[in-house]
Amino acid sequence: MNRKKLKQFLRFSIINGGLGLIAGGITLYILTEYVNLGDKFPELNSWLIKTLQIKDVRTDDLLSSTIACLVGYAVGFFVQRFWIFKETKHGKSSKKFVIFIAISILFLLINDTSVCLLEKNLDIGVWEAQAITTIGIAVLSYLTSVKIFAH
Repeated sequence: MNRKKLKQFLRFSIINGGLGLIAGGITLYILTEYVNLGDKFPELNSWLIKTLQIKDVRTDDLLSSTIACLVGYAVGFFVQRFWIFKETKHGKSSKKFVIFIAISILFLLINDTSVCLLEKNLDIGVWEAQAITTIGIAVLSYLTSVKIFAH
């Protein structure tokens, strides 16, 4: 890895990861500690249980984790585009945003599935499951972001 790519990776890891974790972490904390999403959306709650075939996972944790990831991804797009990859051209920004969102949705599915499986199979809480999952997704995110924002 050359010096420029190493600096870029470190900026991505520290700044994008840090801001995404802070934004997502605050969101996750507020939603899990003060808002019970499972009670507010019972139809979605039952749909998730039927769809995922997992009965022991708290769907309010899953919904909170999903929203927290979306917040982190939204912060990530702008940080990556303007600061990490220093993109100033606006010509392909809408196409890049669509690609970024599509990949983020895939990562979100991976995130939710992983959080559910880790919570259930390792008997750990949502915070631990989210932390483990975030590490794996961060590596995948960097590799795909390099391709999206490459000049």
